[in-house]
Amino acid sequence: MPKDPKVVVIGGGSGSAALYPELVQHTPNALAIVSMSDSGGSTGEISAQLGVPPVGDLRNVMLTASDNPAIRAMRMHRLGGMGSLRGHTWGNITIAACIDKYGLQEGVKQASQILQVPGRVLPVTLDSHVLIMQEGKHIIRGEHNIDTHTIDNNDVDVWLEPEPHVNPEAKRAIRSADLIVIAPGSLYTSLLPALSVAGVREAMAANPCPKVLVANLVTEARQTNGWHVVDFVHSLGRHQVPINYVLYNTQKPPANKLKNYLREGEQTVGTEQGRFAEDPTITFIPGRFIANDAEHHDKNDAIERSYIRHNAQEVRRQLWKILASDAP
Repeated sequence: MPKDPKVVVIGGGSGSAALYPELVQHTPNALAIVSMSDSGGSTGEISAQLGVPPVGDLRNVMLTASDNPAIRAMRMHRLGGMGSLRGHTWGNITIAACIDKYGLQEGVKQASQILQVPGRVLPVTLDSHVLIMQEGKHIIRGEHNIDTHTIDNNDVDVWLEPEPHVNPEAKRAIRSADLIVIAPGSLYTSLLPALSVAGVREAMAANPCPKVLVANLVTEARQTNGWHVVDFVHSLGRHQVPINYVLYNTQKPPANKLKNYLREGEQTVGTEQGRFAEDPTITFIPGRFIANDAEHHDKNDAIERSYIRHNAQEVRRQLWKILASDAP
């Protein structure tokens, strides 16, 4: 296994935030490449008002990884009161202010210093764009609209308009990585928006290092209801995303956590063993990947957030086994 391996995590906000802080504590060469397609909630409003790219996914990763415990404790806090700032996260405002002053690339670097973020967090692209989904004859524009759309079949295509190009720093990081990790997250609004940026998949394919998908723990009622781990793999394959390994969870979530998901029509992702043979080119690795700690809801947040999270330590241990060519 290489000393201080170069590990790149690609994804949206919540999934990368679950993994990146653990990885960067074990290698100074960890780097998170974050989707820039978020258009809803506080992120969308600040983006529209200030004319800056959406910062919500960046904020989630950066604040979670901060070396300052006071900043980490404030990660989910949203402003109260009755003014125009009600419901906005202070992190969104801080990062947006840096981008407003310095531009996207330099603004994220300056915000990382202010927020004491270890390693590097990069936007996947520096270009403005809109996320597009096509399901049959239906075309849906915008991350927020896609997030609330109910998908009736798996024949879905996702792309970005106008076509953005990969951030050159992100491209160099992908091509030189010792390990590339696709973080868990919403397939159509977090993962594919990052992986569909022109140059990302090509850079991944050009690097012979292991590429690992950390599979989601639960489905989404409107979009991946009833899915098996293999269904996620097939969808990523439809979009030419290269994968060698998949880590999937076999641990049952605590009943008190799972009930909120079941009430919304969501459930644990399927892991029936027979289906893993559908793709013999991929190594599927089981594990107990559910964290025991609880995520607390912020009283000023109008959206109920999910509470089942990956056990980042167990995921990282398995990733290090893959790096050491010691995967089961």
